[in-house]
Amino acid sequence: MAMSRRTPTSLASRGARRGATRASVRKAAVLGLVGAVALPLIAWSNAVEVEVDGERHAIRTYSATVAEVLDQLDVEVGPADAVRPGPDAALSDGLTIEIDRAIGVEVVIDGDETREVLAPVDSVADVLEAADLGDARADGAIISPPSTAGVEDGDVVHVTLPKAVEVVVDGDVHRTETVLDTVRDVLAELDVDLDPSDRVRPALWEPIDGPTEIVVQRVDTGEETVEVVLPSGEQRREDPDLLRGTEKVAQEAQDGLRVDRYAVVAVDGEQTQRELVEQTVVRAPVDRVVLVGTKAPPPPPPPPPPKPKATPKATAPATASDSVWDRLARCEAGGNWSHNGRYDGGLQFHPDTWTRHKPSGYPEFAWQASRDQQIVVGKRVQASQGWGAWPHCSRQLGLR
Repeated sequence: MAMSRRTPTSLASRGARRGATRASVRKAAVLGLVGAVALPLIAWSNAVEVEVDGERHAIRTYSATVAEVLDQLDVEVGPADAVRPGPDAALSDGLTIEIDRAIGVEVVIDGDETREVLAPVDSVADVLEAADLGDARADGAIISPPSTAGVEDGDVVHVTLPKAVEVVVDGDVHRTETVLDTVRDVLAELDVDLDPSDRVRPALWEPIDGPTEIVVQRVDTGEETVEVVLPSGEQRREDPDLLRGTEKVAQEAQDGLRVDRYAVVAVDGEQTQRELVEQTVVRAPVDRVVLVGTKAPPPPPPPPPPKPKATPKATAPATASDSVWDRLARCEAGGNWSHNGRYDGGLQFHPDTWTRHKPSGYPEFAWQASRDQQIVVGKRVQASQGWGAWPHCSRQLGLR
């Protein structure tokens, strides 16, 4: 990088000083010539050399100190100029007095901090030392121009100091120091690959202007499907063709199935966003259909006409029109041959008992059968189980 330059404010005065110095030196030379005539005085003077503003001058002088010589020669010395030996040093014959003029150099640190250096410096390294930045190069700073370059009045030196950077990415923490300019540059130096969806904080274009923490979050997008069971219901429908009190399953139930599709976003492996995108019914639910009978049962057949009363025998009086089965039916069901309950008919048959003993072609349930049909079945039950099939009423009627 070329050395930047600023216009010095002291050049005119410095040129005037240098002109005055040369005039004084010429005056001193004349005085020296006059002194040569005055030979007796030579032994009392000191021969000295003065190096100032790039010139060397030899004179004899009766001054006692360096400051007196410089005053005698009208050499102006600024507060930052270096005089060797010091102004209070005593003169001796053959002494050389050197004056190094201070120059002004600006040091710009990290592009925003400026330090003014006014000192007798010859190189960038001297400038850095004067600006309390002598260790900057060893610490990894970027220096422009390089520290070995020479400097002149009005030059500008740029120093970029390393910054502490912490990079958090993929579960790891990387700590380093860098002189790079932006977040993007730091990540590139660490070989951190970025996808377009990844998040970086601070942003990639942000400058590294101090201790910085850089966080890289990996962002993954994808889809997730979920199967949802659609429960079936039940419908009950009246059926006039079925007898009242009976039911029939006309259709079995089947649950439905729906597939829900979600768009998901995961940051560093943890899901942070889930949005429903689509719902598809794969199978609609099917309700269970139950038919409920509403048909009234047929009326019971009319009872048979009463038999003519027989003339009772003198030895065995009895009621000729009242059979044992009618008496049993009155005891069991109040004489209602169409009784419909847990036990059916006038003789109160259990459904299983009726099914096992009824002849082929008889009604499905006892309460649907006629009195005579129920008596036929009753006789079969009595033949296989005895009167104990009707434990209470048979005992009450004296049948056992």
